[in-house]
Amino acid sequence: MVEKVLRKAVQLYARSLHGFGSRLTASLLPKSDEPLDSFPVPAAWIEAGDPQATARILIESGDRGLVAGVWHCTAGTFQWHFECDEIIYVLDGGVEVEHEGRRQQFAPGSLVFFPLGARTRWHVATHVRKLFIHRHPTPLARKLVGIA
Repeated sequence: MVEKVLRKAVQLYARSLHGFGSRLTASLLPKSDEPLDSFPVPAAWIEAGDPQATARILIESGDRGLVAGVWHCTAGTFQWHFECDEIIYVLDGGVEVEHEGRRQQFAPGSLVFFPLGARTRWHVATHVRKLFIHRHPTPLARKLVGIA
């Protein structure tokens, strides 16, 4: 009896950590000329230019803790503060990112991981289009890194 209760508790715990209510899903990347939804860079973060950002969520887990989509941004310089872990794969265009005093160029084919709490500066010369995967933190993780 105890074993059965423990097994059930472990199953519930695993579901709570790994996208309760999730199901197998699939999506196609939108074509490069297909319009995306407005996803503005916060005005206070813009340092130069008039970057216009758009995005589309393609897939998400049942608890919305894991999200994947495509994002596009036009030329400009802006800060970006990561409130989740993010992996990007640059599809088109390019971006130079500054983080902790280091500048790196990312072009099509670049795969990059940005950790929760990273504060960066993005320099987009013409445009950048990326696939993104977000892993959103639990409330405890948000407190530990100082994100409300």
